[in-house]
Amino acid sequence: MLINKPIIAIIDGCLPNSEVKIVMDETNLGVSFESAEKDSEYVKLKAYVESQYERYIRGLEIDFNPDEKVINRYNWDSVIKQFDKIIDLEENK
Repeated sequence: MLINKPIIAIIDGCLPNSEVKIVMDETNLGVSFESAEKDSEYVKLKAYVESQYERYIRGLEIDFNPDEKVINRYNWDSVIKQFDKIIDLEENK
């Protein structure tokens, strides 16, 4: 995110739809590959890499359009505010 480049997330595990994959899909930060769904994920990963490489060869910019609004939900200030709300709810019980 800080270097404005897409992320390729490789996720190992036996359960599909991990939190990392969900965040990657929501934020459009790049592509993820989950070993739990390796057949379909491999096709997706390969297509993504080929597409980005094709853009590079043609002298085009990398296709990278992250969703800043969704990303901001995960920044430090937002996380602290959410945590503070949880603490307040627990204290008021």
